Amino acid sequence: MSGLTGADRRTIDQAREIAEVSITDLPAYTGETDLSTAIFVAFARAQWELNELVAIIGRLADGDAA
Repeated sequence: MSGLTGADRRTIDQAREIAEVSITDLPAYTGETDLSTAIFVAFARAQWELNELVAIIGRLADGDAA
C-alpha cells in the first residue's frame, strides 16, 4: 500500500468498519434507536466513505502520492 497517507489509511479503516456492521448492530453503531433512521445514517456514512475511497484511488492512479 505504498503512496497512502495516514489519512488515507484512516479512511480505509473507516470504510471497512462500516462495511462490517450488521443490520442488527446499526442502531448501536449510529446511535439511532429507530432502525430505519439508523439504516439511513449508515447509508449516508457509507456513501461518504465510498467517495473518499474513490478520491484516494483517483489520486494514486494519477501518480500523486500525497
